[in-house]
Amino acid sequence: MAPEWLKSAFAGRKKSIKECLLDQQILAGIGNIYSDEILFLTGIRPDRPACSLTDTELSVLAVQIPIALSSAAGAVFFVQTVKSSCYHNSYGVT
Repeated sequence: MAPEWLKSAFAGRKKSIKECLLDQQILAGIGNIYSDEILFLTGIRPDRPACSLTDTELSVLAVQIPIALSSAAGAVFFVQTVKSSCYHNSYGVT
């Protein structure tokens, strides 16, 4: 994800950065928990207007968004894999 793209997407938006992250018209796939995690990792307050982010903050945000989403996808895959592998042990299914 490019910081320049985020800058243009958030330009002129007075909504909070959290609201913009949740807005599926701007960025698809980020829900409440992921937006909280992304903002925590970047150190950006959720109530900041999106248009007030500095170039440095946008660069950090551009790095953290894919990391947070890929970490979440890996966690879901891990949980599903563990559940699947335990199922046959619990019920004698081979």
